[in-house]
Amino acid sequence: MTKFSWCVPLVLVAVIFRATSSTIIIVGTGPSGIAAATRLLKNNVTDILILEAEDRIGGRINSIEYGSAVIDMGAEWCVGEKGNIVYNLIKDYNVLQHTNAQFRMFYSDGQSVDDGFSKRLFKIIEGIYLAKDNAKQREGITLGEYCINR
Repeated sequence: MTKFSWCVPLVLVAVIFRATSSTIIIVGTGPSGIAAATRLLKNNVTDILILEAEDRIGGRINSIEYGSAVIDMGAEWCVGEKGNIVYNLIKDYNVLQHTNAQFRMFYSDGQSVDDGFSKRLFKIIEGIYLAKDNAKQREGITLGEYCINR
């Protein structure tokens, strides 16, 4: 039994018992689920059922007490400022730091990928995901298929 295998029956029970009274079901209370619910409520849509598999909200955002400190167990990065709901929610709390983080790639056997190859691959991925005029070229195919076709 996996961690979330019990969630499927929960969703089915919720659908069976609430389908007649809930128009919209949101699965998960991570940032996307909360954002969806917030947008719906702001637009006067209140017939919502929100399902969560954990005993808390937040998805991967999970701060826990560790001794006398608080540590984050996930959501370490907030990437992008424009059109980013997470950035908009936290920007005024002075908790963000700009970084020039450098990433390294590794093969599954732990061997480091050549920096030149990593940079070329990153540029390709950046071009796929950031170029607006590229949306039609990548639609309906995996990243691997796109790279092979290039």
